[in-house]
Amino acid sequence: MTELELITAVGAHDAVLDDLDKQIAAQEARVPDGESARATAEAALARAKAAVAASKEVERELSREVARYEQRRSTATRALEHGHGDPDAAERQIAQCTEILDELETRQLVQMETTEAAQGDVAEAEAQIAAADEVIARAKAEAPPILADLNGRRAAEQGDRDAVWDELPAEVRNRYILLRKKRRTAVSLMVDGYCSACRKKVPLAEGADVRKGLVRSCSSCGRYLVLPIEAPA
Repeated sequence: MTELELITAVGAHDAVLDDLDKQIAAQEARVPDGESARATAEAALARAKAAVAASKEVERELSREVARYEQRRSTATRALEHGHGDPDAAERQIAQCTEILDELETRQLVQMETTEAAQGDVAEAEAQIAAADEVIARAKAEAPPILADLNGRRAAEQGDRDAVWDELPAEVRNRYILLRKKRRTAVSLMVDGYCSACRKKVPLAEGADVRKGLVRSCSSCGRYLVLPIEAPA
């Protein structure tokens, strides 16, 4: 194989390896991601339960206030009915208690809605925890065999890549490594006279050299220029 063919092959192997690495990382992240989602849902559940407890305590306090003012109104009503004390004062107290009770009952309704909303948050958080548990369980069951397959394919691909890599001259390997560190990909397809990585026009002379099978780099991004596999060299 020519140097250009070797570089093309190494670039193709690296593209496959990069894709396999992404798939492996995605599989390895399934359980941690599920556990993270569960932890977030657990925190939301704790907040929602605290909100329910606080809202119910406000409801209880409002109920106590209602009971107190109902007692006062009842006392004033009995005094008025039996002619005890100042009737005008009794009527004023009845009116005042009725007004306050109307306000308290409105606040009770609002607070009940607040409690109901918080209880809805509890239910939602519990559903999220259940969903996260399902994700974790599924990931623990599915990920190991998938990872075994991916790692096996990666090892085989790496072996094929290393065999080609060893045939490249040291100076070509060193430049390839530097390009990979800087730009992630060290090779770029030359398509219709353009570098597919940076979309810059390849000078005619360099393009002609690549078609002849000579090793050339893009003058813009520095990547090795190679031809599509299906295209004739």
